[in-house]
Amino acid sequence: MKFDELRSRFELIDDEQSGQLCLTLVQAILALRCNIEYIASPAKTSTARREQARSLHPILVLCHEKGRQLKDDHPNSHYLQLRVDILVKMISEMSVDELGSEAEETFILSPINPAFENPPSRERGNDKE
Repeated sequence: MKFDELRSRFELIDDEQSGQLCLTLVQAILALRCNIEYIASPAKTSTARREQARSLHPILVLCHEKGRQLKDDHPNSHYLQLRVDILVKMISEMSVDELGSEAEETFILSPINPAFENPPSRERGNDKE
Protein backbone atom coordinates (compact mmCIF):
# COMPACT_ATOMS: atom_id res chain seq x y z
CA MET A 1 0.00 0.00 0.00
CA LYS A 2 1.35 3.43 -0.88
CA PHE A 3 2.30 5.99 1.75
CA ASP A 4 -0.43 8.50 0.80
CA GLU A 5 -3.13 5.80 0.92
CA LEU A 6 -1.94 4.79 4.39
CA ARG A 7 -1.97 8.41 5.51
CA SER A 8 -5.56 8.77 4.30
CA ARG A 9 -6.60 5.63 6.18
CA PHE A 10 -4.90 6.96 9.31
CA GLU A 11 -6.73 10.29 9.06
CA LEU A 12 -10.10 8.54 8.70
CA ILE A 13 -9.88 7.05 12.20
CA ASP A 14 -12.29 9.09 14.30
CA ASP A 15 -10.82 8.78 17.79
CA GLU A 16 -9.28 11.87 19.37
CA GLN A 17 -7.60 10.07 22.28
CA SER A 18 -5.57 7.72 20.08
CA GLY A 19 -4.79 10.63 17.77
CA GLN A 20 -3.29 12.59 20.66
CA LEU A 21 -1.27 9.58 21.83
CA CYS A 22 0.20 9.18 18.33
CA LEU A 23 0.67 12.89 17.58
CA THR A 24 4.44 13.10 18.13
CA LEU A 25 5.01 9.86 16.25
CA VAL A 26 2.91 11.08 13.31
CA GLN A 27 4.79 14.37 13.19
CA ALA A 28 8.13 12.54 13.19
CA ILE A 29 7.06 10.16 10.42
CA LEU A 30 5.75 12.98 8.22
CA ALA A 31 8.97 14.97 8.76
CA LEU A 32 10.99 11.89 7.79
CA ARG A 33 8.88 11.51 4.67
CA CYS A 34 9.73 15.08 3.63
CA ASN A 35 13.43 14.39 4.16
CA ILE A 36 13.27 11.15 2.21
CA GLU A 37 11.50 12.84 -0.71
CA TYR A 38 14.25 15.46 -0.75
CA ILE A 39 17.01 12.86 -0.57
CA ALA A 40 15.41 10.86 -3.39
CA SER A 41 15.29 13.88 -5.70
CA PRO A 42 17.14 13.46 -9.01
CA ALA A 43 19.53 16.30 -8.14
CA LYS A 44 21.19 14.17 -5.46
CA THR A 45 24.07 11.87 -6.32
CA SER A 46 23.83 8.21 -5.44
CA THR A 47 26.54 8.58 -2.79
CA ALA A 48 24.83 11.59 -1.18
CA ARG A 49 21.51 9.73 -1.11
CA ARG A 50 23.11 6.71 0.50
CA GLU A 51 24.86 8.76 3.19
CA GLN A 52 21.79 10.82 4.04
CA ALA A 53 19.55 7.75 4.05
CA ARG A 54 21.88 6.00 6.47
CA SER A 55 21.63 8.97 8.81
CA LEU A 56 17.81 8.75 8.77
CA HIS A 57 17.63 5.02 9.43
CA PRO A 58 18.13 5.28 13.23
CA ILE A 59 15.27 7.78 13.34
CA LEU A 60 13.00 5.35 11.50
CA VAL A 61 13.98 2.65 13.98
CA LEU A 62 13.14 4.97 16.90
CA CYS A 63 9.72 5.68 15.38
CA HIS A 64 9.17 1.96 15.04
CA GLU A 65 10.13 1.40 18.69
CA LYS A 66 7.83 4.24 19.82
CA GLY A 67 4.99 2.50 18.01
CA ARG A 68 5.79 -0.73 19.83
CA GLN A 69 5.83 1.13 23.15
CA LEU A 70 2.47 2.78 22.46
CA LYS A 71 0.92 -0.59 21.65
CA ASP A 72 2.37 -2.15 24.79
CA ASP A 73 1.27 0.77 26.99
CA HIS A 74 -2.32 0.76 25.65
CA PRO A 75 -3.15 -2.86 24.74
CA ASN A 76 -6.92 -2.36 25.09
CA SER A 77 -7.22 0.65 22.78
CA HIS A 78 -8.40 -0.76 19.47
CA TYR A 79 -8.09 2.60 17.71
CA LEU A 80 -4.56 3.15 18.96
CA GLN A 81 -3.58 -0.36 17.86
CA LEU A 82 -5.05 0.36 14.42
CA ARG A 83 -3.31 3.73 14.16
CA VAL A 84 0.07 2.28 15.11
CA ASP A 85 -0.34 -0.59 12.64
CA ILE A 86 -0.94 1.98 9.88
CA LEU A 87 2.03 4.07 11.02
CA VAL A 88 4.29 1.00 10.95
CA LYS A 89 3.20 0.36 7.36
CA MET A 90 3.97 4.01 6.57
CA ILE A 91 7.46 3.53 8.02
CA SER A 92 7.89 0.39 5.90
CA GLU A 93 6.86 2.30 2.78
CA MET A 94 9.72 4.71 3.48
CA SER A 95 12.21 1.94 4.16
CA VAL A 96 12.03 -0.38 1.19
CA ASP A 97 12.49 0.72 -2.43
CA GLU A 98 11.84 4.35 -1.47
CA LEU A 99 15.32 5.55 -2.29
CA GLY A 100 16.16 3.13 -5.07
CA SER A 101 18.06 4.84 -7.84
CA GLU A 102 18.48 4.16 -11.49
CA ALA A 103 21.82 2.52 -10.64
CA GLU A 104 20.25 -0.89 -9.86
CA GLU A 105 20.04 -0.29 -6.11
CA THR A 106 17.04 -2.10 -4.70
CA PHE A 107 16.95 -0.03 -1.54
CA ILE A 108 19.21 2.17 0.48
CA LEU A 109 17.44 2.00 3.82
CA SER A 110 17.27 -1.37 5.46
CA PRO A 111 13.76 -2.72 5.95
CA ILE A 112 12.48 -2.59 9.52
CA ASN A 113 11.05 -5.81 10.87
CA PRO A 114 7.33 -5.21 11.57
CA ALA A 115 7.05 -8.40 13.65
CA PHE A 116 5.31 -6.69 16.55
CA GLU A 117 2.25 -5.76 14.50
CA ASN A 118 0.37 -8.93 15.39
CA PRO A 119 2.23 -10.67 18.20
CA PRO A 120 1.08 -14.27 18.70
CA SER A 121 1.17 -13.96 22.50
CA ARG A 122 -1.47 -11.23 22.55
CA GLU A 123 -5.13 -12.05 22.10
CA ARG A 124 -6.50 -9.96 19.26
CA GLY A 125 -9.59 -11.91 18.27
CA ASN A 126 -11.82 -8.87 18.69
CA ASP A 127 -10.17 -7.13 15.73
CA LYS A 128 -11.83 -9.47 13.22
CA GLU A 129 -15.07 -8.18 11.79
